[in-house]
Amino acid sequence: IASNGEDLERLTSNDTLEGSPQWSPDGQRIAFWSFRDGDADIYLVGVDGTGEVNLTSAPGWDFNPTWSPDGTMMAFQSERDGNSELYVIDMETGVQRRLTNNPSFDGSPAWSPDGQRLLFHSDRDERGRDGNFEVYSMSADGTGVQRLTRQRGRDLAPAWSGDGDTVFYVSWMEGNPDVLSMSPDGTGGR
Repeated sequence: IASNGEDLERLTSNDTLEGSPQWSPDGQRIAFWSFRDGDADIYLVGVDGTGEVNLTSAPGWDFNPTWSPDGTMMAFQSERDGNSELYVIDMETGVQRRLTNNPSFDGSPAWSPDGQRLLFHSDRDERGRDGNFEVYSMSADGTGVQRLTRQRGRDLAPAWSGDGDTVFYVSWMEGNPDVLSMSPDGTGGR
């Protein structure tokens, strides 16, 4: 697509819902989810529309793919085990590994710019599942889960600044969605 919005090129052609396109760090491939096989799976396609590959074929929805900054891993959200958890795929071997294991809803993974941590939102709390989504951080291997927000409204869709010094997220603490920011350790919210 040209910068003026012209010269559109179709990369997929299916009569189904597809979404969350994510450029690979090398700019050669796009990851996305598609319902074409009866449930949501993660696919890759070349930027020219060739070489399409299904990366996940487990029963249950797999969606919200996000590349690690070096392109060697891809985190995604999956409901294959009965509730929403976070997984990673080793892009060289295809091996998939579960990162979270909690009866709560874990979603919207976001890699830190250095690839060492992942942000996500979850409705877990110290007592189990409370239904109020908060922002969490964990090491890229799934250890060291840390709750970053503690507010009465839902906190969703976390994202890192390009330098990794700030976390942005959508908060409903005042009844309407607002974009807020904080330090990666959860302090300094504004």
